[in-house]
Amino acid sequence: MKLQRRSSSTTAGTWLLYLVAGDELVEFCVRPLSPSTSRAISAKYEGVQQQMTVTRHGQVLKLDPEALFRATIDRACHALVDSRNADLEMADQETADAFGKLLGRPVAAGETVRLDWAWASELKREVLRDYLELVSWLIEHAQRLAAGAASREEAAAGES
Repeated sequence: MKLQRRSSSTTAGTWLLYLVAGDELVEFCVRPLSPSTSRAISAKYEGVQQQMTVTRHGQVLKLDPEALFRATIDRACHALVDSRNADLEMADQETADAFGKLLGRPVAAGETVRLDWAWASELKREVLRDYLELVSWLIEHAQRLAAGAASREEAAAGES
């Protein structure tokens, strides 16, 4: 999957084109993910339940892998506003039933579901936990958007 270098902005976020196999274009509307928002998301998962100790730059860190995963998914959920042409094929009836419940309509096994305009919080979590490449892409681009916005604000402040 590749990012095509075209984008358009709205008040909700920036539409970025995402190239998928077979040259089918899928667009995602991504909102900036500022460092303060990222820290606030991490703070929700500060209670360590499962602990893993690692050493980084001589400092011992105690990490909860499950909490780190949930925080990462939450960052991607924050970044994802909407999509155009994002389809998901239901592999089996169990999956179809789960997505049908989230979408509020019956869904059959083998059916391809268009996710555009349907991105409620629980649907985002359910989809993104299985598409970690998309999670990384969303977070990376949301952080770039935030950095770009911060640079523009600094430049504007310097001009006044």
